[in-house]
Amino acid sequence: MSSTKSTRLADIPSHVLEIIQFSSRGEDMSPLINWGLVTGFVSKDGRKITFNLLCENCQAPFTKPLFDVRKNLKTGGTDSYCSKTCCSQHQARKNTPKCEACGNLAEHRHKRYCSPACKETLRLRRMNENRQFPPCPRCGTPVTVRANIYCSTDCADAVHSERMRGSLNSKFKGLGKYSNQFKAMAEVVRQRDNNRCSSCNAPDRLIKHCHGRNRSILHVHHIDENTRNNTPGNLILLCMKCHKLHHHGKLALSPQFSAIASNRSESMTSKLKSTATFLLMAFSSTTA
Repeated sequence: MSSTKSTRLADIPSHVLEIIQFSSRGEDMSPLINWGLVTGFVSKDGRKITFNLLCENCQAPFTKPLFDVRKNLKTGGTDSYCSKTCCSQHQARKNTPKCEACGNLAEHRHKRYCSPACKETLRLRRMNENRQFPPCPRCGTPVTVRANIYCSTDCADAVHSERMRGSLNSKFKGLGKYSNQFKAMAEVVRQRDNNRCSSCNAPDRLIKHCHGRNRSILHVHHIDENTRNNTPGNLILLCMKCHKLHHHGKLALSPQFSAIASNRSESMTSKLKSTATFLLMAFSSTTA
């Protein structure tokens, strides 16, 4: 005969459970008693038959009469508890679904998540699953972050480097639309033309710009409209009014700009000529 042992009700073999469930008072219970005495899961004291069970909640051993076990099985129960407290605790935990984000138990049985953080995580995950990710403009890899244009900082840096090359860079020293060569040559042309408009002979003066800064009324104009041709013979000094009239085709002196600039460039001082020659040579690698 085996010593007393305890087991979970759900671990009892099905044929034993059928004997318990479908038997009635006064019937021969010798097969059940023999199985229980051999396994140690059943105790018999006179006519009283008790089961040695383990609580589903706290795993503590306790005894339960045969009629209570039969009643539990007939009502569809498969668990056993040592007290009502353990029953309530286990039922609450047993019926609580798992968090859909992390797999832990939800806050309670009416919740689908264990915390607000998991709820937000799952929302973002589902949004990303249903979202059509745009390709990276540089490498074509899908961009998974909504606020980003490129898939990584490497692609963003590479595109920025390409975008800042040449004349698009604010510190470009080559021949952009108004390059450093033009800015330096404009000072030569201003001295050559005595800081006066070549059309109306208006002297230089400062006016307030729209951004609050002072600005000269004299502009250095490209005669052939090619902003990369910064030779002295292609530049002439005009005031704002004459410059605007020229671009509207209403300045009578416009056809003579080339001759005026060429004659003035030939009669420049040696200092201005050497400065103009130096500027043209310094930027010769970019004008080739």
